[in-house]
Amino acid sequence: MAPRANRSWRLVQGLFPVVREVIVREAGVENFAPIESIDISDFATSERHAVDRGKWECKFRRLVTHSIKFKTTPSQASLDIGGVFKLGLETTTFNQPQNGAIAADGTITSWPPLADGNYSVLLWDGASTSITETTMSVQGGATNFSNSVFCINSGSTNVQTYKTQSLSFDEDGNIEVEAIHFPTNSNDESLIVDGFDNDSNWILEGLIN
Repeated sequence: MAPRANRSWRLVQGLFPVVREVIVREAGVENFAPIESIDISDFATSERHAVDRGKWECKFRRLVTHSIKFKTTPSQASLDIGGVFKLGLETTTFNQPQNGAIAADGTITSWPPLADGNYSVLLWDGASTSITETTMSVQGGATNFSNSVFCINSGSTNVQTYKTQSLSFDEDGNIEVEAIHFPTNSNDESLIVDGFDNDSNWILEGLIN
């Protein structure tokens, strides 16, 4: 559930500053959604500052879904702290429902039936303790394997944008990168600040009239 953001800020009036609060939520978020309170009155001296910080937190919590960690060699790492980069991820899924059995003569029993072609599969012969990842060729409902069961691999490639949080060297001299998901649109513009100035996207409570 997307949160509400409660931000405390400092209103300077004469000699005695007053701490005010403003609650920010995206349009469509219920008024009983979880609320996250942060006092930024030490440095926020305008209502606009507090509202913008609340907007950022609301969209950040909703859109930033995960973080990643990986290693690379120094010659391949043109990264800076706070820098944004794209990373292609290939996901491999062995689809449990899409499976079947192979008879002694190579006849395949599966649903739906497999069309002719090559399939990446996990194959088990029913006797060994290991499972083999291999390519199964299907021709006329049969294959060259026998007395086995299998499930078919389905893969996808997805390119996402990340923001570098930390860089460090490991004991082997490689660079360890930690980054957070930083969603962008097709023009490589941040989705977190998209719609900031559109009043219809926001519900604000506690504003000074």
